[in-house]
Amino acid sequence: MSEKVYITWEQFFEDSKELSKRIKEMNLNIKGIVCITRGGLAPTAIVSSQLNIRKIETFSIKTYSDSAAQESSYEILTTPLEALADKGEGWIIVDELVDTGNTAEYILEQLPLAKFFVLYSKIPNHKSITKYIKDFDKSIWLCLPWELEV
Repeated sequence: MSEKVYITWEQFFEDSKELSKRIKEMNLNIKGIVCITRGGLAPTAIVSSQLNIRKIETFSIKTYSDSAAQESSYEILTTPLEALADKGEGWIIVDELVDTGNTAEYILEQLPLAKFFVLYSKIPNHKSITKYIKDFDKSIWLCLPWELEV
């Protein structure tokens, strides 16, 4: 069984603030944020507040993986219409985790000019990621604060 790492709300908030700081240091001309739902909702709220970005679009996508065929398929639930029209130019994408990298690659195929920011990566230096805060081994199971049972 995989080792579990529990991320607290306090740690998640601190990591989101650090991501905001790194984005700000890049001096980007940001039109808005594309939030990858659902995991990207919490960091997007923090990043948008820290950077005073009010325009937020969502990309809601379900990913289905066939590990035997090593392929993924996607069900698109919502799309960021304005960001798509711009091919992502001037937009930043925010998510909480890059696990396999498949979803990130798919999203950047749709928004090739956007910058992709993520809190946690299981694939350090993945070509899709502009910046991330912490990396974890692929064998680690991250337990995020909202995933704890009520």
